[in-house]
Amino acid sequence: MQQVQNFILSQSILLACVIGLFRWNNIGTTFRPFLFYCFLDCLTEITVFVLIVKRINPCFIINIYLLLSSLLLLWQFGNWFIFSKKSKILLGLAIIFMIVWGVDYFILHQLSDNSGFFRIVYSFILVMLSITCLNKLITLVDGNILKDSRFLICIALIVFFTFNIFIEIIYFNSSSSIIFKENVFDIKRVINVFANLVFALAVLWIPKKKNFIMPY
Repeated sequence: MQQVQNFILSQSILLACVIGLFRWNNIGTTFRPFLFYCFLDCLTEITVFVLIVKRINPCFIINIYLLLSSLLLLWQFGNWFIFSKKSKILLGLAIIFMIVWGVDYFILHQLSDNSGFFRIVYSFILVMLSITCLNKLITLVDGNILKDSRFLICIALIVFFTFNIFIEIIYFNSSSSIIFKENVFDIKRVINVFANLVFALAVLWIPKKKNFIMPY
């Protein structure tokens, strides 16, 4: 029963996916990596739930998802031009993600293990990127920044991944009680729903792509 409840809560990301599909043709390619991230998140949650029901270890799916999702979000930040030297920094961070992921799941652990090392590293980097993006948006955006999709996405990412760092540290701290860990995970589920709803609002407010007419 608990697994079913967790799955239903995780599918709150489906709202962002549905809105993204309906608006797909009207949204510019700049936001496509984020939409891919939402689709990947939804598909992974469904796959993990099926594997758990069949009593199959879903960690290998989750661990592959972590790498793919981190690269998609990195791509998204690159599209928002928060880097002065886009290609070099993007490539450098992508290489760091892949190296840390490879070390964590092929040297320190196995792909079928539940490890927090890569989760903490990529969560920290994504929080820093989100903060950097927010700093630029505050100075660049005219009008109501609360209706800026980039602002909403960054806020949701900061809240979610900051707590993700906290929960990974708590989870792998053997001195923490089981009850305390369960309570922390309950809070994470609420934060996950919050982030997914903010994502849906952000997708709804993504600006329409501009159609250019060639002069004659």
